[in-house]
Amino acid sequence: MNIDTLQGFVSPEKIIPNTATIEELEKIVSAVRVYLKMDIAIISEVKNDSLYFRYVDVDPTSDFPQGREAKPYRGSYCRALVDNEIPGLIQNTQEHAVASELVSTKAFNIGSFIGALIYLEDGSFYGAVYCFQNKPDYTLNVRDLSVIEYFANLIGETLDAHAKKVQERHEVEKRINNIIANDFITMHYQPILDFRTNSISGYESLARFNSDPYVTPDIWFKDALLIGMDEKLEMLAVRSALKLDHLFRDNNHYLSINASPSHILSGALENTIGHFECNVLIEITEHQPIADYSTFQRALQPLRRKGVKLAIDDVGTGYSNLSHILELEPDIIKLDLSLTRDIHKDRKRSALASALCTFSKEIDCEIIAEGIENVNELNKLKELGVNKGQGYFIGRPSPFPCNYTH
Repeated sequence: MNIDTLQGFVSPEKIIPNTATIEELEKIVSAVRVYLKMDIAIISEVKNDSLYFRYVDVDPTSDFPQGREAKPYRGSYCRALVDNEIPGLIQNTQEHAVASELVSTKAFNIGSFIGALIYLEDGSFYGAVYCFQNKPDYTLNVRDLSVIEYFANLIGETLDAHAKKVQERHEVEKRINNIIANDFITMHYQPILDFRTNSISGYESLARFNSDPYVTPDIWFKDALLIGMDEKLEMLAVRSALKLDHLFRDNNHYLSINASPSHILSGALENTIGHFECNVLIEITEHQPIADYSTFQRALQPLRRKGVKLAIDDVGTGYSNLSHILELEPDIIKLDLSLTRDIHKDRKRSALASALCTFSKEIDCEIIAEGIENVNELNKLKELGVNKGQGYFIGRPSPFPCNYTH
């Protein structure tokens, strides 16, 4: 919120914004002080019979104290306002019997006051937003009081929304920490069929989380990303997938793992893979942008020197993964299931897949089609020149990779 938004003020209903974030409370308290032309504006919280100044904005020329340490609630303007001993607007504190005798009035030479109480959604009392001036101010009026009352409501709603977010974050952290601490993750492996040999060439590892009620993997990873625990959760999935690396090595199959670009850049994936025994394919998607392809290429080099191959996942769903193809020179392009679905009866899907197959041959890259669910889709993809495929028609994900031909 910009302080200038208050300058054209007409009525409280026309003040912008109608909502705020916890980060904007500092701007709000500053805007209130500037608009009301007061020396200090405060958002205070009452806790354990003490008063805390949570947000403070002071005129540079004022000598009002700004400390955030606990202050006595008893005898404060906030307490007097709660007890209805003072009104929300006092033009001259010396003309009000109670205000003139308050400790703060005498200690800090408070001449005028305007404030409003802050209540939360459940009706509980939080504190107050109020302003002081060293001198009396007879220009303060009912409209000014309505301004500060408006902001008291806005601040209460903002604090409520923030408290809910904090609680939600706490719950998400608790759930994810429980998954990590107890290794409540099971890896399933979906076979990838080589159309040329009609045999399984590799498996994609897919995480399944042991929770009640069941929550899909995409939600787990999305929640983890929102609270900054995505790396820990993703690396747990990678470590779990590699527990069976000897099976893939013994059967000459590669293991495909999903990885976020940020965890490749940080070195987390390289550290987690360690001394693997099987051929590994890294699948990256467009869900996280790559800001600097040169830096990303350098981060990939240690993995590629170990024989790790690179696949671009979800191709056909957006522009950015086409940029990934051009910039990263992948070994494999994976066609998204939205492109594979009903490809045998959709000319547009067929044409796009055909063009990608032609392009892949030019850059010496393989094509894997995802989401194959029937023989018609399989045959059409073979006809178009797709190299490999996966989907429920070929094999469902299962806890143990199976060595079979389709």
